[in-house]
Amino acid sequence: MTLPEPTPSDLIPSERMQWLLEKLALEDAGLGDPTQLSPVEGRALAEQTNQRWNTDLPEMTSTDFAVPASEGHTIECRLLSPSNANGLIMFIHGGGWALCSRDTHERAARLLGLESGTHVLTFDYRLAPEAPYPDGLKDCLTVWEAILGGHDKLRNCGRPSAVAGDSAGANLALSLLLSLQTDGKTLPDAALLFYGVYDANFQTVSYCDQRDGPGLTREKMKRYWDWYVAKTDLRSTPLVSPMQASDAQLLALPPLF
Repeated sequence: MTLPEPTPSDLIPSERMQWLLEKLALEDAGLGDPTQLSPVEGRALAEQTNQRWNTDLPEMTSTDFAVPASEGHTIECRLLSPSNANGLIMFIHGGGWALCSRDTHERAARLLGLESGTHVLTFDYRLAPEAPYPDGLKDCLTVWEAILGGHDKLRNCGRPSAVAGDSAGANLALSLLLSLQTDGKTLPDAALLFYGVYDANFQTVSYCDQRDGPGLTREKMKRYWDWYVAKTDLRSTPLVSPMQASDAQLLALPPLF
């Protein structure tokens, strides 16, 4: 069974979102909950289901390369360049710190570059639970340092403009800013944060009201947090839960959108 595409008269945002939720429920029926699978199985499922968002990709130059990390591994990167792009946005993908990749977020990154007129750099940071906090954040810092250090694939991109991320990627983006701030290092001009997760408090109004979804439930989020930061005493630190940073720290950051 498939749902018919809504007509223009049905494009009221709330109605279209309800249509989309019903469509996703039909498409994903029987696929299972990725947080109840092994990390490897969950990632395979996430790669499969997220391909539906990667149709009609805006045309632009795509360049893959690797950045070496101090721990001995390499970070696979992708530079997306619209025509006449100037400046650079570093985009950190979401997925509960445990799922997804630069491939699952390809169209999102391309649209970001197209709408902003900038190059967009995406990359595969290490994923939990095999690589829990702070490994993913360290990889983000390594990529940022590669940008500032004039990596040969990035020298012609112009000034780095912003860091961006969605969901867990937005968490890492804001944590990146706080880490750079604490260490007195160069920050981006702004952060573009899409539906970010900024605290491990499961008793907020939204967590309680939306505990059964749609889509992302409270129990799924608890599992993601358990994978990312198993030591609950660390969850109240600002680099894990940025909302725990002081007002002075947050006010001193560049503009957050």
